Amino acid sequence: MVASIPMTSQFDLDQLEVAYLKVVDSLRSLSDFLVHHTDDAAIIEEFRVTGSTAMDLFRAEESAMEAFNCPLLESSRIGHKKFLRDLGQVLHEARIDRTGIHAAGILRREVIPWLHEHHAVVDRQMMVFFRRVQTV
Repeated sequence: MVASIPMTSQFDLDQLEVAYLKVVDSLRSLSDFLVHHTDDAAIIEEFRVTGSTAMDLFRAEESAMEAFNCPLLESSRIGHKKFLRDLGQVLHEARIDRTGIHAAGILRREVIPWLHEHHAVVDRQMMVFFRRVQTV
């Protein structure tokens, strides 16, 4: 879990990067899990773990953004909500398609690339903003 305290050092920003990579790894593991498992309870638990991992990252980012009055906070929140809605939709697809192949494909083709793009644009801009604020 990433601490939900304001990010005030390079180490803290590095922790956000590590947390982002953990979410991506969790999504990839989830997609592999979906292809090999059909037990509803186990699938729901894997989605819960992945969602929790993402929420830890999102809370830490939003907390830091709030502390520094970052102008990207609202767009970041909107993006985080979209991600969670999409993850819920993938769970729905997984429960309909008992093989998990379709849901795993959605994770790999849509959810992971979207998160990468969000991270590359919004999160990187946030980090630039934090570094600028820290040097003032």
